Amino acid sequence: MIDWIFSEDDIILTETEAKAIEAILASDCRDPVKTVLEAGYNPSSFFEHGNWEGIDFRRSNVDGVSFDGAILTSAIFDRSQFDLVSKTNPRTIDKVHIYEVYGAEDEPHITILQDKPLDSGEAAHDFRYVLKKILTQGGPTKGDWAILTAFSRRLTAPRGRRWALNHLLENFSGQVSNIFLEFCGEENKSPIEDETTADLLIKISKINDGYEIIKYIASLHKLDRLHGSIITKAASLIKGMDEFRQFIKVAKFDGWELSQYAISLSAINVCKNIEDARVFLEILEEVGNKPAPIVFSRLAQSSKSMDGVRELLAMMKEAGVQPDPTVFSKLADSSKSMDGVRELLAMMKGAGVQPDPTIFSRLAESTRSMDGVRELLAMMKEAGVKPDPTVFSKLAESTKSMDGVRELLAMMKEAEVQPDPTVFSKLAESTKSMEGVRELLAMMKEAGVKPDGRHYKTFIGCCRSVEEAQAFLKAIDEENGKQSITSFDRMLSNSESADKAEEIWNLYAKYCLTQSHISFTIFLRKLEPWELAWENYRTRRPPRVIVTINMFNSLLLKSRNRTQLKKVFDEMTKRRITADEFSLTSILGSALSDRDVIWALSNVEAFGLDISRIQPETLGDQAERYRRITSRT
Repeated sequence: MIDWIFSEDDIILTETEAKAIEAILASDCRDPVKTVLEAGYNPSSFFEHGNWEGIDFRRSNVDGVSFDGAILTSAIFDRSQFDLVSKTNPRTIDKVHIYEVYGAEDEPHITILQDKPLDSGEAAHDFRYVLKKILTQGGPTKGDWAILTAFSRRLTAPRGRRWALNHLLENFSGQVSNIFLEFCGEENKSPIEDETTADLLIKISKINDGYEIIKYIASLHKLDRLHGSIITKAASLIKGMDEFRQFIKVAKFDGWELSQYAISLSAINVCKNIEDARVFLEILEEVGNKPAPIVFSRLAQSSKSMDGVRELLAMMKEAGVQPDPTVFSKLADSSKSMDGVRELLAMMKGAGVQPDPTIFSRLAESTRSMDGVRELLAMMKEAGVKPDPTVFSKLAESTKSMDGVRELLAMMKEAEVQPDPTVFSKLAESTKSMEGVRELLAMMKEAGVKPDGRHYKTFIGCCRSVEEAQAFLKAIDEENGKQSITSFDRMLSNSESADKAEEIWNLYAKYCLTQSHISFTIFLRKLEPWELAWENYRTRRPPRVIVTINMFNSLLLKSRNRTQLKKVFDEMTKRRITADEFSLTSILGSALSDRDVIWALSNVEAFGLDISRIQPETLGDQAERYRRITSRT
């Protein structure tokens, strides 16, 4: 007996649709993209041409999701999401709510709703209020610029943003954040006499030629329109040494009020090495400008090595300028090794400068091993400086193994420093295996530190199979963290066979990640033999992924005969690819016969690689084969 029939109002579902409804009912629906994925649909295209009015997407990973032709009226996104979504050509974005959150972890966060009335009195009032608060606290600092930029976005029209910039310039004559200038809109086309300081600043930021900048500044000086922030901005745009020489001479001749801060900004762009620093100081001496410590702190980035450190300190002595902790903190980046660390600390002692935690945190990057870690901590103890979490987070990079991890955590316990998530994220790099991952997770639990997306994404790199990775991928989903393509690339690199690489390659689409040229290069390396890698190169390169020399180097390494080499070289010619030193090591490391290697070397020079300039010792394991083959030709 039939005990039910369909009525005219019933909706008949297919098996797929029924399962989708069940998945949706079981989901909390707070993450629309995840819900679509659980329902068995492809989120990368599911939202196209749909009506998503009022939907909150803030918990979703929208990277790789298309909203082409979609209605997004009153939908809710955070700023990073909206920047992605708006590029996918949605049909409407009327009254979209865009949230931005700023502030340090220990400070109240400011949440900004972006759909307030444009150029309204309320938006202007808010901007004034925030600027006043920042200035009373001694800002703007680097973090303050993010808040000011966020509030200026509510003044969408160019005139409103120029008003905000002028209001800022009335209170602050230093370097204005580039990102703030970018949001101020198009430059005003009015005559220079009618332009505001903001208009002039926007205009100069768009000039790419240093000499044109100098001419423009000179014209403003004649009109008595030169503001301190304009000179500072101009100084930051000077790129070459000859441009700087002209800039400093005109400034001297015309009597510009050129601050030491502005000169230090030029030093950042102009000086790439210690020789440049020497010429830079000679130019200042020519015009009688004595550099302040802030200029030397910028020049310190040019030292690069301990030889450069010695020379820069000699220049400071010659200029009669006493090095301060800021200068030494920059020079600490050039220590490179424990020998450099010892020498730099001796220099500081000779200059009467006491090392502080900031300097030691920079020196910590030079430890390289647990022996270096022990020595640096002993130096800190001798100097009376207590290590803090920042120092230990840098030292954590030197652990290299689980033995090092255990020892570093014991050192932290002895120093009464509580390990934080950042320290554990660095230690995670030393796990190397799933056994190490499990041990570190136990250590984190004991320390009361909850693992987050940073740790899980590193742990994924220890996985040798898709099955092992599933738990971490699920954990990232549950904490609403965005998947990282870097994590997947690391997992792909660790895959042990072509089959496993294929499984991981298919996971990118499942998690709405678009493979990059790096991803595809790693994938090609995992494919054996050459024929399989070549076929995948020709048929499976993702859309819009650029072709790079690294892809061809992977194919060269797999080549076994001249026919395969010719195909790779023909494709390189077609793509106008330039060879590099790794092309040479790939050829030498392949299974090619010596005769075919000689033929390859005679052809690779056509791709811009001058083999006569190659030093054999730079070729690593292939140096011996290179010497043997070149000695025969």
